[in-house]
Amino acid sequence: MKIYNYILLFIFAIMLFTNCYKQPVYPPEPKIDFRQIVVIDSVEPDLGNVVHYYNIYFKIVDGDGNFGVNTDSKDFVDSLAEENFFIDLYYLDNGNIFLYEFPEDINLNGIIPYVDPVGLNDYYKALVICNLEVPITLPYPVKFEFYVEDNDKNRSNTQSTPWIEPGFTGALVDTNNIIID
Repeated sequence: MKIYNYILLFIFAIMLFTNCYKQPVYPPEPKIDFRQIVVIDSVEPDLGNVVHYYNIYFKIVDGDGNFGVNTDSKDFVDSLAEENFFIDLYYLDNGNIFLYEFPEDINLNGIIPYVDPVGLNDYYKALVICNLEVPITLPYPVKFEFYVEDNDKNRSNTQSTPWIEPGFTGALVDTNNIIID
């Protein structure tokens, strides 16, 4: 009789714990949260030009999970794929903020690939690292503003990096978002 009571208690405990968890509900439009930016300066070996590498880390959540470009498809052609990551560079000159206009052959926008959700989740949740190569040097502080679009063209909120002083290398972290969940 004691074993029967323990089995019933065990089954009741399993039912109690599995019924307590509810899958989170997120809106259908993506939401992004800037985490940090890492700045690395380098010199091209062939030409000797200074190149700035910016690695931008941000978290993304898309409630209906329709985010990302399927780059594994046999029909995928990089030059024809629609971008889903959009970014602008701003600089600060004498207290005024200006949008930097890149030459036509430089495009920092890009493609974030599709990743299959884990488990039975309907949502898309990831930590994204965008690696940018910027072949210009400005004598002013700069910052990036960026957003993403899902496959239904729902636009996310816009996030920005902190101002980056000329010559800075290292990491700048958003102290409001220290915990990466």
